[in-house]
Amino acid sequence: MHEHMMRKTLLVAAVLLVIAFGVWEALWTDRWSLSNEPEKAAAKLASVPLVVGDWVGKDDKLDPRVIVRAEMTGYLLRYYTNRESGKTVEVLLVCGRTGPTSVHPPETCFQGAGYAMYGAAAKYDVKLSATEPSADFWVAKFHKHGPSPDPLRLYWSWSPNGTWTAAANPRLTFGSSPFLCKLYVIHPLGKVDEPVSDDPAPEFLRLFLPELRKIIF
Repeated sequence: MHEHMMRKTLLVAAVLLVIAFGVWEALWTDRWSLSNEPEKAAAKLASVPLVVGDWVGKDDKLDPRVIVRAEMTGYLLRYYTNRESGKTVEVLLVCGRTGPTSVHPPETCFQGAGYAMYGAAAKYDVKLSATEPSADFWVAKFHKHGPSPDPLRLYWSWSPNGTWTAAANPRLTFGSSPFLCKLYVIHPLGKVDEPVSDDPAPEFLRLFLPELRKIIF
């Protein structure tokens, strides 16, 4: 539970810190569009299943002030625990207008919340079934300086249509899309150099992403 609260506090602090920097980026996008696509996509978040394979979810909530200031049309904050291994991942899924959803990259906002990126972000290809396209994610490790580094590995990506893309500049890549979804998946690490092969997040994503494709897109 302590780790869950720490992850939640990190996300809240990160969003609050960079809200002011996202205003002008949104002006050139569909911020003022009359399309109801963002609302339609956000309304489907409630149907994302709590049980995905051996993973069982538990919902949590963000501070309402964060939701308003970050212009989130809808979000899902959930902790999934594997019934067999006991390992946990945190999921933050945001759907809304492309402008606000495309800003606030974790390279900036997590550092502002006290975390530093350990090494460089790399692309990670999540292999899905033969009928599903592969999903591209950024992946990076973050840790705090000091006696309690609290290391974590973060996977993040964006999608306007069910195909997940690790965009270098999501504002430009998705600027013409009527809505956009952003997905963060966080796994706390026992140590900073824990290998990806021991990370449960890719396994979780292989099960979770097809569910999102069916429900949201």
